Amino acid sequence: MRLFPQLEILSSRPRRINVAGDVRNNFFPKIRQKSGQKPGILEKFRAINFHFIILSSFFLILSLPLQAQTSNSDPALPTIAAPRDLEMVTTEWPPYSGEELSDYGLSSATVRTVFANANMTIHLSVLPWRRALQTFRTTRDIDGIFPVYKDREGFDEMLLSAPISYSPMGFVVFHNQLFDWKTLADLQGMAIGVVAGYTNTPLFDELVASGKLRTVETNDDLTLLRLLRTNRIDVAVMDKLVMEHLLGTYQEFAQVVNSFRFHPTPLANKGLYVAFHKTPAGANLREIFNQELNRLECNNEAGCASR
Repeated sequence: MRLFPQLEILSSRPRRINVAGDVRNNFFPKIRQKSGQKPGILEKFRAINFHFIILSSFFLILSLPLQAQTSNSDPALPTIAAPRDLEMVTTEWPPYSGEELSDYGLSSATVRTVFANANMTIHLSVLPWRRALQTFRTTRDIDGIFPVYKDREGFDEMLLSAPISYSPMGFVVFHNQLFDWKTLADLQGMAIGVVAGYTNTPLFDELVASGKLRTVETNDDLTLLRLLRTNRIDVAVMDKLVMEHLLGTYQEFAQVVNSFRFHPTPLANKGLYVAFHKTPAGANLREIFNQELNRLECNNEAGCASR
């Protein structure tokens, strides 16, 4: 893939033209035919001037297509001086991201592929979520953080990409087939497990902040499953793919894996995004990322129209 189509002209060599030969073979014979003798000093001087005019015109013509194509280039398209490495942070959230996962997880593989198509390489650091977020906010050397939810507080100060995937969020229960819910008011009086620092939905978080819903915070989703198994919480807020990955990965759940249930009524199906700094450089990276993500999605979908 070419980042700079306007430079494609440089890769095509123009046809060789022997200007001196053309002057020698065409101009001097005409002088000899006219004078009937070898050209004198005046004729030779005229030949040199003609040679110079031909060469100048030739190079002027060569420069015109490049100038025209450069001036007509789309100013909205992002440009970078040269391919460069990017520093990004993520967190342990399998199967989307994680240090021990293949390609560092599903989201990491997507981000890496998208930037690779733009001839850019990412260096990824996997940190606990709160530390990852703080590192990104305070360090300009960190170019981006993912995966993030769009409605998280503080992300209005950042630039979010197009969604890289979606997260089916809901409630996980253990040996509690009687659990059901239609509105969040149905969860009042229950011990609801959540991961500290994660956002859920605006209404859910508002009810928690007001004390109408009671939550038990943990450091990660794995701990939530362990609390469910020991009946220390009633339900847990979790991504469905995260639940399935953890139950299929950790041997401690092998005998009770069928006792966990993801409730069919979803809490939300939330987009996952890459966040960039709200700077010209961040805006440039987001534009590059979105363009390449769109191309990647269209290549993977029959009949996908460019957005």
